[in-house]
Amino acid sequence: MNLSQKEDTLISVMHPFDFSQYYFNPHAIPLFISVGLIALLGWKVFTGRRSPANMFFGSLCLGIVTWLFFTAIGYLVRDNQALALFWFRLDWIGVSYIPACIYAFVSNFLGKKRPLAIKAAFALGTFFAIVTLTPLNPMMIGVKRFPWGFFVQREYKWSFFFFYFRFLLMQHPL
Repeated sequence: MNLSQKEDTLISVMHPFDFSQYYFNPHAIPLFISVGLIALLGWKVFTGRRSPANMFFGSLCLGIVTWLFFTAIGYLVRDNQALALFWFRLDWIGVSYIPACIYAFVSNFLGKKRPLAIKAAFALGTFFAIVTLTPLNPMMIGVKRFPWGFFVQREYKWSFFFFYFRFLLMQHPL
């Protein structure tokens, strides 16, 4: 997708809450069920004993809920590729923070204090969340229609995000 197509995409998504652009898609049901269950679990842990590990676990659940909720909405889009891409860009906000939340949760759960590494991980997550919302997003090249609905097509040549994701998940704070 070139620059003018991306600009047209952003302009054409003026009515994301026009319900005529959506349809019932049974493939979204498991995602919505998962969103509800993970949100309940995260809320229960987050509002329980106030510890850093519990707060990071709650933020991990929030990232997963954000990712799955907006992915499910993207599955419900009828024919508007620009609208589907809009929802998949929002799901990337949750995905951007998942590795940082996992790293922070595991570090705190095991009693390892790594405040600088945790701050750096969240700073990188914020960077990727911002990049995904820009019109020049180099990671998302569009959406493709599958039997279960639209799904985002990613540009894997721009793999710095995937390096960040894998690097944080492979770090074990033992």
